Amino acid sequence: METKGPLMNVKSGTKIISVVLPAEVLSKIEAIAEATEHLVDWRISRVLRTYPLNEGRDVLNSIEGNDQITVGKFVDTEGVIVDLEHLIK
Repeated sequence: METKGPLMNVKSGTKIISVVLPAEVLSKIEAIAEATEHLVDWRISRVLRTYPLNEGRDVLNSIEGNDQITVGKFVDTEGVIVDLEHLIK
């Protein structure tokens, strides 16, 4: 296995990590994995892949917005409000 950095498999684009989970959470994941005939690590990977699409999306959007502001990619809201007021009148 070709690696880059600590436990990074360059070919598959995966990295091995350790996670401490509460026993109750692990027990539920194990039950779901068994019921769906998947390995626990596959089930955990699937859960982690969906996080950025749901709860994590707000955080990622904020990071992207801050990056855009930093490079000057934004619209002054005062100008937008003035334009809207002219349209309403």
